[in-house]
Amino acid sequence: DILEDAIIVDDLSEAVADSVLVVGATRRKRHNVPFMNPKQAADEILDSSRSGPVSVLFGREDKGLTNEELKCCQIHVSIPSSQEHPSLNLSQAVMVMAYELFIRVMPEMDSRLDLAPAGEIAGMYDHLLESLTTLGMKQWNEGDNYMKSLRRVFSRTKMEKRDVATIHKLCGEIDKYAVRVRAELKRNRKDE
Repeated sequence: DILEDAIIVDDLSEAVADSVLVVGATRRKRHNVPFMNPKQAADEILDSSRSGPVSVLFGREDKGLTNEELKCCQIHVSIPSSQEHPSLNLSQAVMVMAYELFIRVMPEMDSRLDLAPAGEIAGMYDHLLESLTTLGMKQWNEGDNYMKSLRRVFSRTKMEKRDVATIHKLCGEIDKYAVRVRAELKRNRKDE
């Protein structure tokens, strides 16, 4: 449907005639034209799109945009890449720019963390201590103990509510296991 609805024109100036901003994707820097990375260009594109259509030009696979085509652009955008292989193919360049625009237009798609509050994390540590003590773990190193080590490990990450729930679930399984083993040991002693 995109190809069927595509508008074909005779020249570039006709294609961008109603655009309030024309952005050209190129790896070659030109003087007197703002040069941006994809994130910066996406911000400019979205800001300008409030006033009217914006065009983003991508060049041919073999040669990119010509100097004449780049003269039509108010902004040049370059996607950072390897020095050994600085050019991207057309689909890669389009994908990078489309992604940068998409994540700005769809902020709810952003991967925001559902961080656990300090009280929930403290409760998790209490449950973890109880469960490990039930298993028979003892403190070591004259005051330093496994809980300090575990707190240090968990503090290296942002604990989400689901992470805290997972630790509680794990502790619950430890607790059930300890009760079951104690009951079996008690039965075995009676049988002897």
